[in-house]
Amino acid sequence: MAGAAALGFARPALGQSSAEPIRIGWLGSLTGPSSAPAVGFDRGVRFAAETINAAGGVKGQKIETVTRDTQGDPSKAVNAVQDLISRAKVNAVWGPTNSGESLAVTPILARAKMPNLHPCIVDSLIDPAKYPNAFRIAPSNGQWDDAVRHYTMKTLGVRDVAVFGDTTGYGTTALSASVAASVKDGAKVAYQAQIDSTQPDVSPDMLRARDAGAKAIVVWSVAVGLLARLMNQRAAMGWDVQILGHPSLGSGEVRGLLDKPANWDKVFMARYRSCSFDAAGQLPPRWAELGLTPADGA
Repeated sequence: MAGAAALGFARPALGQSSAEPIRIGWLGSLTGPSSAPAVGFDRGVRFAAETINAAGGVKGQKIETVTRDTQGDPSKAVNAVQDLISRAKVNAVWGPTNSGESLAVTPILARAKMPNLHPCIVDSLIDPAKYPNAFRIAPSNGQWDDAVRHYTMKTLGVRDVAVFGDTTGYGTTALSASVAASVKDGAKVAYQAQIDSTQPDVSPDMLRARDAGAKAIVVWSVAVGLLARLMNQRAAMGWDVQILGHPSLGSGEVRGLLDKPANWDKVFMARYRSCSFDAAGQLPPRWAELGLTPADGA
């Protein structure tokens, strides 16, 4: 670890030479059960680099992305980030895209003083004292959980819930935090469980949740396969209960995994609109090209 951090100081400085590209390490879970968000991010990363380079780069320097597939595995993410620092000599790292991996690599990036931008939502990943070079471009999981819990209790009027998380670092952390916040706000956590994202049969946990009296299911997992299996099992049981939680509940990849489209009914996910405003409160021209207006970002 210390060797990798020391090598990080030798990476080329930004603006060093207009002929030298700006190397951005891109860590994404591009394959595996947690790949749905990263596949979309990958399209955006490639589009952004191509667009910036076509416009002349950044002050004459082109963007070079150095991609590593972490496969959703924290140990692979650690190996990848050490390779990006010591061998690829990147100037900054974008990713990982999953919090479990980011929990493993953020301390390494901090020791290397490597600028790091990521969309990972576990609250502890942003700490100005411990990780001064880490920046998040998404809400924290606490914000997502607050929105889901408020909707469940205030809008739906449901206080008896089952809370599920997967077995990743993210799932473990999010499940624990969600249960604690629910109890604090006066909800009854009738059942809670961690489910492996590759587990083919989720009926035991779903049956236990129903028998425990849960009136809603809150799920914290990015694994679309697991999310689809929960929806399919709910339908198979004839259980009229809402499923709420992670934005991946609405991922397009879920559609192809459902036994029938109706299994997506009564599914509510945390979501938000990403947008940027200029000093005059207007969206940038590239947003306008998409036909959006400031109201779309409200």
